Amino acid sequence: MFNSQNGFASFFIPLGTARESGDGVLKEDTYLSTELIKRQQEEEKKQREDVDKLQKLLNIEYDQALAIYNQSQTQENSALKRPDILYANRKKDLDLEIREVLVPELITKYKIDQEKNDLSGCRLFNGKYAWIKAKASNNGALLAMYLNTYMKNEIGKARNEWTLSDYDNAYQKLPIIKEFIETILSEYLETEEKGQ
Repeated sequence: MFNSQNGFASFFIPLGTARESGDGVLKEDTYLSTELIKRQQEEEKKQREDVDKLQKLLNIEYDQALAIYNQSQTQENSALKRPDILYANRKKDLDLEIREVLVPELITKYKIDQEKNDLSGCRLFNGKYAWIKAKASNNGALLAMYLNTYMKNEIGKARNEWTLSDYDNAYQKLPIIKEFIETILSEYLETEEKGQ
């Protein structure tokens, strides 16, 4: 039978019945997303242009210019060629940003003794974050666990389920949560000073 609407022939062949049950899940492929492919294509175009410039500037063969160009590439550019490495680096970088930048910055700015556990009375650790007080051994751990838990709650899933875009979203939220924590810490420490 010819279908004049789409121009294709269609046939009806009864083969049986199909039933649908359960919920479907759409998962994003962390290795091949449109953005990564686009960035890779842009990188390849830039590479061709740069190699051509090197070739003309140094008056050398294309292969020699390409070898010089490849030697000058950074780790970030090579990560674009390996999305799995880019994903691993984003994960590691977020952990380092929290543990080695944000937490020490907050401790220094507010003159908090990292080894004490006196921030446990702060309202950051109330409600759904109250469990952190029992798990953290000191102020540094309190802040790091709060930041990690906040990020997990904001993204809506455990870290081991995050995609590359989830890590990008987490990075965008860091300045917001940092500002919030600073406001709460200022209020808490001011109240503590007045109480002494």
